Amino acid sequence: MRNSILFIFLLLAANVYSQSPDWSVNASLYQYNMTFTVVLNVNGTVLTNSNDKVGAFVNGENRGEATVVYNANAKKYVAYLTVLANTAAETISFKIYDSTNDVIISVPKTEIFEINKNIGGAFQSYSIANPILGSQAKINSFSFQGITSESTSITNNTVSVEVLSTVDITSLTPVFTTESNGKLYLNKVLQVSSNNTLDFTNDVVYEVLSEDESLKEVYTVKVKKIVNTSANNITFSSASFTYDGTQKSLAIGGTLPAGTSVTYSNNGLTNVGSKQVTATISGASFQAVVFTANLTVTQAPITGVTFSDTNFTYDGTEKTMSIVGNLPNGTSLNYVLNTRTNAGTQEAFALITGDNYVNLVLKANLTVEEAVFGGFTLNDKSYEYDGNPKSILVTENIPNGTSVSYENNNKIDAGIYEIVATISKENYKDIVLKANLTIDKLTLRNFSLGDEIYVYDGNPKSLKISGSFPEGASVSYSNNSFTNVGSYEVTATVTGNNYTNFTLKGSLIIAKANLNGFSFEDKNFVFDGTPKSLEISGNLPEGVSVSYSANNIKDAGAYEITAIISGANHISKVLKATLTISKATLQSYTLNNESYVFDGNTKSIKIKECLPEGASVSYTNNEVSNVGVYEVTATISGANYTAQVLKATLSIVKATLNGLGLTSKNFVYDGTPKSLAILGNLPNGVSVSYSSNSFTNAGSHEVTATISGANYEDLILRANVIIAKATLIGFTLDDENFEYDGTQKSLSVSGILPNGVSISYLNNSFTDAGSYKVTATISGANYQDLTLKANAIIAKANQTITFNKITIPSDKNEFNLEATSSSGLEILYTSSNTDVAIVSGNLVFIVGNGMATITASQPGNNNFNPAENKSQELNITTLGAKSEIFNTKSVLLYPNPVNSNLKLKLNTKQPQVISIFDTTGKIIKTINGYQSEKNIDVSNFTAGSYFIKIKDTEGRISVKSFIKN
Repeated sequence: MRNSILFIFLLLAANVYSQSPDWSVNASLYQYNMTFTVVLNVNGTVLTNSNDKVGAFVNGENRGEATVVYNANAKKYVAYLTVLANTAAETISFKIYDSTNDVIISVPKTEIFEINKNIGGAFQSYSIANPILGSQAKINSFSFQGITSESTSITNNTVSVEVLSTVDITSLTPVFTTESNGKLYLNKVLQVSSNNTLDFTNDVVYEVLSEDESLKEVYTVKVKKIVNTSANNITFSSASFTYDGTQKSLAIGGTLPAGTSVTYSNNGLTNVGSKQVTATISGASFQAVVFTANLTVTQAPITGVTFSDTNFTYDGTEKTMSIVGNLPNGTSLNYVLNTRTNAGTQEAFALITGDNYVNLVLKANLTVEEAVFGGFTLNDKSYEYDGNPKSILVTENIPNGTSVSYENNNKIDAGIYEIVATISKENYKDIVLKANLTIDKLTLRNFSLGDEIYVYDGNPKSLKISGSFPEGASVSYSNNSFTNVGSYEVTATVTGNNYTNFTLKGSLIIAKANLNGFSFEDKNFVFDGTPKSLEISGNLPEGVSVSYSANNIKDAGAYEITAIISGANHISKVLKATLTISKATLQSYTLNNESYVFDGNTKSIKIKECLPEGASVSYTNNEVSNVGVYEVTATISGANYTAQVLKATLSIVKATLNGLGLTSKNFVYDGTPKSLAILGNLPNGVSVSYSSNSFTNAGSHEVTATISGANYEDLILRANVIIAKATLIGFTLDDENFEYDGTQKSLSVSGILPNGVSISYLNNSFTDAGSYKVTATISGANYQDLTLKANAIIAKANQTITFNKITIPSDKNEFNLEATSSSGLEILYTSSNTDVAIVSGNLVFIVGNGMATITASQPGNNNFNPAENKSQELNITTLGAKSEIFNTKSVLLYPNPVNSNLKLKLNTKQPQVISIFDTTGKIIKTINGYQSEKNIDVSNFTAGSYFIKIKDTEGRISVKSFIKN
């Protein structure tokens, strides 16, 4: 059991007896083991240095350690850790040694020891990390590069993606994200989002590993095309048909995408009704599309059948009507109100019905017309008005069952009347007879109208007819009843409805009257500006007025006034008198001195008082506008007044300039001069002068404006011309990609620099692969600084390995490997079978017969991608008995790594020959007669990897490796 433990421990852990640093374990003290395939991670970075290690501890005691190696098949760095114990269920804790930073890191994670249990593998390794990595294995999002998905859902570890039918799903590039940095694998190959093109015709199955690789989930991606009904004009519409006895159905409209077909269910309908039809479009790699639509057959109209109005003549028998035309199959006919005997009209109905037809109701009028009968007369008749009723009657006798009625009969007043006699009998047409009844008017006699003459007295005058009027007769006058003087013809008209009208005429004359009792006297006035006039004395009769000539006078003077008294009904009278108006004396007026501030307008002085009507004032040396002192004279005169002269002084002083301003103004630098201008309009005679009023460069500059004029006080204004720095445009600093070639790289700004502008770069010189943030600052005295940023990315270069053919020497069991990388980086070698060959550095030790694959690899560095591995097969069959390798498992080497003294534990007490050499094959130390577990002093060795070869007395060889700290 111990030998088995020792074998596994040596094979997988590569030297259990170790110290890393100060870590040690005595394998001989333990009988059980538990193995781990481990990935180490510190602060989110996988450890890849061959000196990085992991230690396992129980209650602080080291129980195992392992270093990091590269697994070419899994393309990852792992450590093969074996943990030792004597009992199960112990709690294992872990520590990481980060050789790059030379720190030991405790890991917040434990495991329970289980005998012979293995945790982790090359694909799904056991994570030992600080901080703890994510444990979620979940796809958060999934899409395809350059493709717009119509719908995407992730349910129960199934990703369903629908795309348009035009998408080629045989070549899609997945774009995805995972929860907490989980990794996606296809057939154990790590997938990178946006980096793998796959065929999704069939379902694609991915494995999702959590970041700590503790959880693995299987996701199935299903990609289905959808039928783009809009692009292909595909429709499935409801339709309605009119019943015609044939079967109706629905059909898809538009063009089906290649590879699809349509199936229908519940399609087809003959009789009237409605049903829902389903159409399903489907095909390989297509998401089925289901349409529903309604198929309807509606009732047909009944045509070709008529039901027309029919007339009959009354004869005492029953009458009926019938339809014309053929009834469709499945219909029936019923009549309503379709019999009549007596004369008259009624609406009859024909009702045609059937399940597949719209009910048809036809209407027609059934008419029985009245019969004709005759043999009657009604004659015209005339009378002269006498005040008694007059009428006309049918001449013949009226038989039984027959009646007669009269309209407009029995008249008294004169006129011509149409008499209507209607003779009626049931079922016969009425006989209507007409005749004229005439009543002539009566003529009146013995009436007269005489002439009359009156003198005007203000009262109305009229004429009147003589004679007596019978009942119903009357007289009306025209142009009668007058008051004023004149000669008038009066007309009298005698009328009556039953009498002949007649007219009489007469003359009415009214003569003028005389005017008496009036006088008109002379009168004197003094001018006061108001009109003066004379008036007659005496009362004017009604209708009489007086008119004056040259009356109502204002101005001074002597005037003869004439008064004429007249009226239409009186004889006119003329009277005369004299009106005299004397001149008035003017009151005292004042003309005061005035002073004004110049405003460009004409200034003047005026007397303060108001002049009476007819007086005026004239000024001399008045109406001036410029600054100065002026004597003004005012002369007041008028035809009705005595003239008056006044004097005063008019002064105009300088004005203050207002409404003008000089405002600071902001500009943006553009290389052209900038200046200010005053705001406002300069008055006439005023000018402005500027000092320092033209600037080009950015800054704040003071401008002075002096405004002056003969009629104004000088005005001085100040303001600033502010020229802001311009914005630099038209420059770009673009991202650029390079591939590492050992030469220096940099970025450059594109664009033309204006005068006075320069560029400075920050972090713009780089050689090694990586991503660099470059900053370019463009600046100038008249411009705002412009800062541009861009990324320069130097991608790692590819490299290749040249692995010279291995030649196995016939005279020794070790030899050097020869391989080089195009990058010049160190080649790493591994053996697939350490029972046949052990590799250290570039030195191979043959330790047994069998097959082994020697692999040359170069994992790359900051500037180079990993090279493709090169391998060669070793087939060892020539080891003889004398050179047989003795059992490597029987030799234990400890501690490893070692600081000063190294020991070998051998299963023999026989002395051995010990040789120690470095990775180049150079012998460093030889010991003859070495005894088991004796100290081997390596304290003066340079730190690094070494081989120790043990040769027993029979010439058999065992080779071990160790690390000197």
